[in-house]
This record gives sequence, C-alpha cells and structure tokens, in this order.
Amino acid sequence: MIGFSAGLVPAPRHPCCPYGGFGKDYSREIYSADFRIAGLGRRAGFNPGPARFLLLSTTYSSRGYPYAAPEQRQRQIGAFVGINFVEILRAAGMPRDPWWGKAVYFLFEVIRIPYTQIGVQYDLNHKQWSGPTIGGGVSFSSDP
Repeated sequence: MIGFSAGLVPAPRHPCCPYGGFGKDYSREIYSADFRIAGLGRRAGFNPGPARFLLLSTTYSSRGYPYAAPEQRQRQIGAFVGINFVEILRAAGMPRDPWWGKAVYFLFEVIRIPYTQIGVQYDLNHKQWSGPTIGGGVSFSSDP
C-alpha cells in the first residue's frame, strides 16, 4: 500500500560550478513516498475500479545545487498522481514467483518512471508553487 521510489527528471547540465560545492548534484533526481490506491482497496475490502492503476505521491527534489547562485537554488516538495505499474503487471497476469518476475516487480516498485505522473511542487526557498509538472519543468508559478 505504501512504497518509496526514486527517479530521474530533466535538469540543465552545467559543465562548471562557479559557486563551488562538494558532493553530488541531485538536480536530476526525485524521491517519492507512494500511496497505492489498489493496496487500500485490498486492505479495506472495496473495489477501487480504474483508480487501482493510480498512485498518489509526495516528493522531494532540488534544483541548482551546487552549480547555481544561492538565490537561484530550489528545494521542492510536491504532490503527484501517477501510474501504478505494479498493478498493471498484476492485472496483466505477470507471475511474481520466478526470479525474473521478482526482478521486474522490484524494478517497477522502486524506480519512478519519468513522464508517468503529474502534479504540483512548492519551492521551499522561494515560497512559490509550480505546476502542473512532471517533476522537472514548470508551466506556471505564483507567489503565495
């Protein structure tokens, strides 16, 4: 019913880091806690219908660390609706028992597939909402 996943999102490449910084740049990554509607239906004893193929996610991502000027950096939390690929595999009858079935299910449980969700994000640094987005690009933003 609840899971965690990580994935890649579009972000600009920066060949140099004028503002320094040590460690990895996480601007191309997004981390999410996923709530699977199908799992709720099974545990609560109701049929969620087509909603069983969806999941609700809360996310965290960052932009511009460490390469951008401090005023351009972003820390974003978000809320998304996406596709539950594990439930699609289950509905298609894919077996989970063989070693390869376990591997396929595991990959779809922990990897957030790009462009399969839509939602909104809130930039903690600038106190601005953005979305709808897939976790990378912004199509509108507004001040609080």
